[in-house]
Amino acid sequence: MRSFLILLAVMLAAAPARAAEGLSTQKERINYAIGVNLIGNLKQQEVDIDLELVVKGMRDALAGGPLLMSDEDLRKYISFYQHDVRRKVAKTRAGAAQENERAGAQFMSANKNKKGVVSLPSGLQYRVLREGAGKRPVDADNVTFHYRSSSITGTEYESSYRTGHPASRRVGDGVVPGLSEALKLMPVGSKWQLFLPPKLAYDNKGNGTKVGPNETIVFEIDLLAIN
Repeated sequence: MRSFLILLAVMLAAAPARAAEGLSTQKERINYAIGVNLIGNLKQQEVDIDLELVVKGMRDALAGGPLLMSDEDLRKYISFYQHDVRRKVAKTRAGAAQENERAGAQFMSANKNKKGVVSLPSGLQYRVLREGAGKRPVDADNVTFHYRSSSITGTEYESSYRTGHPASRRVGDGVVPGLSEALKLMPVGSKWQLFLPPKLAYDNKGNGTKVGPNETIVFEIDLLAIN
C-alpha cells in the first residue's frame, strides 16, 4: 500500500498544473493534498526517481495487463528501495544525534557557570525562579504542574501555559528521569527552570518529530499540587 501511494504521488506531480481555484470539489482537494503531502515525503527521503518508468508502471498496473517484472521481482526491488530509505534515515539520524550531543555538552558546560544555576552529580542543572513553601513530592506521588519545554536555542516544544491545562503525572516512571529528580527537590509552589542532558531527558530516542536524538532539553516547571 505504501509503495502504491508513493507511485501515486509521483503521477500527481507529473500531471498538468491546475489552478487552485479549479479544485472545485472536496474529492479534488483531497487528492491534490495527498499529492503534495506524499511528494514532500519523497523529497525528504531523497528518492531517486525515473518519472517515465514510474508512470509506465502505474499505467501497466491499472490496465491489468502483463507487467515488465514478476511479482517476485517487484517485491525484491521494493525491498531494496525500503532498505535504502531506512539506511538514509539512520545515517541522517546518527549525524543529528552526534551534533545534538556536541551542542548540548557545550551548552551545559557554559550554563553551569551562570548566576543562580545549581549543578547536581547526575548532570541535572536547575535555577530557582520562585521558591515554594509546601511539601516535596516523593516517588509514586501524583503531581500537578504547569510546564514549558524547549530546545537550548529557545524553540518551544510543548507548553501547558499555552493550552491552559496543567499536566498531572506520577513522580518516577510517569516523567523523564531529570524531571522526576527535580520534582522530588521542589516544594509545592516552586517554579524552577531545568536543564536536562540527553540521559535525563529523551536520550537517543528523541520524542516524536519534535525532539531529536540526544537533545538537551530546557524545562520550566511550576509545581502546583501533590494530588
